[in-house]
Amino acid sequence: YEFEIAGSDEYTAALQSGEAPKLDMHKSLILSQIKAEMRKIAIKPADQFEYVDRKDDGVISADELDTTLKNLGIRISEAEVHEFIDLFDQDGDGALDFEEFKGMLSVL
Repeated sequence: YEFEIAGSDEYTAALQSGEAPKLDMHKSLILSQIKAEMRKIAIKPADQFEYVDRKDDGVISADELDTTLKNLGIRISEAEVHEFIDLFDQDGDGALDFEEFKGMLSVL
């Protein structure tokens, strides 16, 4: 069987081409803050997903990401939280699994 992908979101297209997704300066700054704040409270990279996945269900919802960001002292709008989820959510389930979250933090 042969198939062709008719269309994809910006992140998926970037992954398929081997490029990292392009982030605007504001999103890059927020990701830098997330990483810095997690380092400050000594969350090892291997434990970061579990720290954010508060329901322990294997995915990070927009609510979980928003709660974590607030706990880290990072204030962004609900719309921006959803933009981050949409940008890195490869499978379109509305949440970030481990690989998608790892991809989000590795962009910088």
